[in-house]
Amino acid sequence: MAGLSDLAASMLAASQGRLEVVANNVSNIGTPGFRSRRIFQQVMDGRQALPVVSARQGAAAANAALKVTGNPLDIAITGGGALLLREGDRLTPAFSGQFHRAADGRIADAAGRVLQAAGGGDLVVSGAAPVLLKDGTLLVEGQAEARIGAFALDLSDPDGLGLSAEAGLLPAEADGAALHQGMTIPSDVDLGTEMVEMTRAARMAETGARVFQVYDDLMGRVATKLGEVGR
Repeated sequence: MAGLSDLAASMLAASQGRLEVVANNVSNIGTPGFRSRRIFQQVMDGRQALPVVSARQGAAAANAALKVTGNPLDIAITGGGALLLREGDRLTPAFSGQFHRAADGRIADAAGRVLQAAGGGDLVVSGAAPVLLKDGTLLVEGQAEARIGAFALDLSDPDGLGLSAEAGLLPAEADGAALHQGMTIPSDVDLGTEMVEMTRAARMAETGARVFQVYDDLMGRVATKLGEVGR
């Protein structure tokens, strides 16, 4: 069984982790296509019963509300698939984004993350306002130039997938996914839900602090008893 000090430290760490997830969610409330991280309470080890929290990214609903923007490189995906964005050698999922065509033809968002093509690799087009078909094909002056990847992703990874940018490690393409041009999917962050999570984190931290106080009190009593026995 875990000691009181271990239990208290674990509770405080879990509380801090919950607050970090909430802070990240709230900071992205205005980010198109952002899926909030869902917090799960877990037990680290059944023999020790130390509480921890983990977070998983929520999947976009099949009937996610689309917001019309009219911008040709605002892109949203529905139907169970996800876009992949490359930042360095890391790929992260997205359900929507506001993109632009860089000087080298790559399609990237404001953070510099590059949209990935079907089959892997950076998406490159020659025109600034291509026409997007539902299957992800991009037409420039009526000619197909590239196709945006719609990938089937396991969003249960608490570390945010952490996929390599190597084409051989890409997930399979999603069946039934549809891409929408000139549209975005609003962030699913709900302030009421985040306030509840903050309250839970505060209560867990308070409980952890009380456990530390109980531990200190017990240790003080033990020290006192030992002193009396040694007289």
